[in-house]
Amino acid sequence: MSDFKVGDKVFWKSSYTEKRGTVIEVVKPGTPPLTHKTAESRFAREKQSYVIGDVSVKKYLYRQDKTDFAPVKATCWPHASLLRLAREEEGEEVQR
Repeated sequence: MSDFKVGDKVFWKSSYTEKRGTVIEVVKPGTPPLTHKTAESRFAREKQSYVIGDVSVKKYLYRQDKTDFAPVKATCWPHASLLRLAREEEGEEVQR
């Protein structure tokens, strides 16, 4: 797993859907996030994690045979093991 910093562009897959966004908070192990407030976020995680903002979800446009990313007005707190660094312009994984 890579260590990310605030401002890094990342992507991940969950619930069979590709998502991407920007790291807005690095959450230290044993502490809850400050910028993401849900029932789950009251609890700390054992490993370093990241809150992602400016989230876009890949939407499949079946009639046009293409895909597009739709912005979502929310933050996400995905498990760090799912995150991959992405190139801003292409949304592709980058090796560190």
